[in-house]
Amino acid sequence: MLRGLAKSGGAGGRRKIFSLRGGLQTLAIALTHHLTNRHTSQPVTGLTRDAAGKYLVQTARGAFSDTSYDVVALALPAYAAAPLLKPLFPEAASALASVNYPPMAAVFTAYRRTDVTHALDGFGALHPKVEQPYAAGSIWTSSIFPDRAPADQVLFTTFVGGSQYRAHAGQPADAQKAAVHTELSRFYGIKSAPLWQHQYYWAKAIPQFDANIVAAHAAADELATQGIESVANWRAGVGVPDCVRYARQMAEKIAKSAA
Repeated sequence: MLRGLAKSGGAGGRRKIFSLRGGLQTLAIALTHHLTNRHTSQPVTGLTRDAAGKYLVQTARGAFSDTSYDVVALALPAYAAAPLLKPLFPEAASALASVNYPPMAAVFTAYRRTDVTHALDGFGALHPKVEQPYAAGSIWTSSIFPDRAPADQVLFTTFVGGSQYRAHAGQPADAQKAAVHTELSRFYGIKSAPLWQHQYYWAKAIPQFDANIVAAHAAADELATQGIESVANWRAGVGVPDCVRYARQMAEKIAKSAA
């Protein structure tokens, strides 16, 4: 499965949208079945170095207090990695803390197929800001993944917020649902109320590859020379294939250095 994900959307070919049977959590579940050493419910609270220059990982329950490490892989958002790095690498921490993560909400809306006049023959639609829409865009989820909705229903995934629509992201869930339904009805000729809606909110969603990310990437390059590897979507791309591909590269690099 990991090999397939890493190859998806490679150079020279058109990138494809994909999911996994049972949802993307299938990937996390598969990984847990193959890990030989894992510690859950152990949030890392600090990172220090011993006299030999090796790293000590501190947790609230002391899971790793008796072990030192040559390499530490930070599979964390930049804003979560920054406070761990600050005592040892304050400049790098500052660069990572500056990475921009706009807020985003996803609103899932289902309708009867007969109540939607649009054919929904495609992927979805992005909404240009010049048109002053409410949402950034919608994915026609049931058109891409037919098993995500019954045959007589259609499902939209609508994104509210992001770098250009921040003000809408933090609105109450009920207000977002109502506004999304109104906009979908206008765009797609919908004649009835939704069968159901669900909203999920991220205060810090997708890292933006803007000017701030340049300094963060330079800091990550320098951290790598100190045995700190940054393995996250702000490093090599936000798509799942990008993350899997980069994680495999880092795993091979670390294994080779330890050989």
